[in-house]
Amino acid sequence: MKKRPRLVSPRKFTPSASFLLAHPCLTLRQPHAEFVFSLGKDMENRSWQTKHRGPLLIHAGLARTTLARRKVLWSDPGFEDFDFDALAYGAVIGVVDVVDCVSKSKSQWFRGPNALVLANPRLFTRPIPKKGTLGMFHFRKSDLPRGLK
Repeated sequence: MKKRPRLVSPRKFTPSASFLLAHPCLTLRQPHAEFVFSLGKDMENRSWQTKHRGPLLIHAGLARTTLARRKVLWSDPGFEDFDFDALAYGAVIGVVDVVDCVSKSKSQWFRGPNALVLANPRLFTRPIPKKGTLGMFHFRKSDLPRGLK
């Protein structure tokens, strides 16, 4: 029997321009980006390892979750009423701290072969529209929204 997801209330955070420019960003497909902040997803599975430790911006990919994938998630306890259309897409939605990169874990979120261990999720007060890319990437000054200090 699968565990019921644990809803959490993420802390809110308003980033400065210098904060966005200083830290790497990683794209996650929805709803996994949202799960980091609302369900306590503490692992991000990847085929590669990283030496990065510290703040990591979380970008919600632009691709919409397919109906087939939604049906798989809806079959899990706790996802019956999950509103995929209310999620942010194509935007940086928050920041986490990467505290380790592991090749095995007992976390319910671990699928391997490697995973970034995530802690201290902070959801941005407003998503920041941004086109994503593969791997870790950085904001450029030209990517920053107008009026951000």
